[in-house]
Amino acid sequence: MKVRSPGMLILVAILLTTSRAVLAGDDQLPQKLRELRTQVGCGPVSGFYDRPGMVEPPYLYGYLPGGKEESAAFWCHREGAEKPFVLVLVEKGRVTSTIAWQNYPGGLSLDDSAPLRLSDFRYVDKPEQRGPVDAKTTHPSLRSEYDGVITLFYHHGDRWLYRLLD
Repeated sequence: MKVRSPGMLILVAILLTTSRAVLAGDDQLPQKLRELRTQVGCGPVSGFYDRPGMVEPPYLYGYLPGGKEESAAFWCHREGAEKPFVLVLVEKGRVTSTIAWQNYPGGLSLDDSAPLRLSDFRYVDKPEQRGPVDAKTTHPSLRSEYDGVITLFYHHGDRWLYRLLD
């Protein structure tokens, strides 16, 4: 194919760029996290950025103390599941936990508030049970937020807790 004008060259470049965006679809994760998402059997959260206002990304590196590259968290979606959204927690390149969640996810960030009482949290696996009375957070909680609705997730011992704020 012979390109005869600069305008035609620009048009071809635009078409190629648009094609790549369409092929990428609604996927918001870096390549390594997409691979891990496939391992846990879920796909992208459809329409994640189709909401008004600022939305943090659906993934976060460095949610645990230490090197930022040592841990990651991201949201994904399991079609047809009772709790279709899954928060995937990664340490040293491997999935260490998953949290099935019923609410549409918010963007992920760290909540570095002063130490919080774990008795204000509930266990993910038993929402009727509160966290320990005599314990507080010792590192930042993982924060999922959109439009003023905040869910904090915190790992204590071998279990995950959450706290809803609005």
